[in-house]
Amino acid sequence: MEVNQQQFGSRYEIKTHLGVSMQVMAPEDMFAHKLMAMHERIGKTSRDIYDVWFFLKNRFPINKEIVEQRSKMPFDELLQKCVNQLEKLSNRHILDGVGELLTTNQKDWAKAKLREETISLLKLRLESGE
Repeated sequence: MEVNQQQFGSRYEIKTHLGVSMQVMAPEDMFAHKLMAMHERIGKTSRDIYDVWFFLKNRFPINKEIVEQRSKMPFDELLQKCVNQLEKLSNRHILDGVGELLTTNQKDWAKAKLREETISLLKLRLESGE
């Protein structure tokens, strides 16, 4: 669970888990913030790369307005910057911040494919204009 005090007009929904009601960020807003976290923290932690890969792989919608507000650039330009950042990134530390949460098979996959698949999925999103 993450608690963030910044205000970007994110929307929340009431969800119940184990009998406890709580406000949960709308998925498209969550994806926007995760993409920005990856962009801002790339090279420091890889958990954001894994999360962005998950959102992309599962074709989640994204709140482009939040991305543009936070990045102060057009959505497509930010996506291209993320691609460029990932292309320059080494797989050497790809498990930093996420490795302890993955099974052995998932770690093997992440070392071999996470960065490349995230790049491919970002490029597809760019090409599709979604």
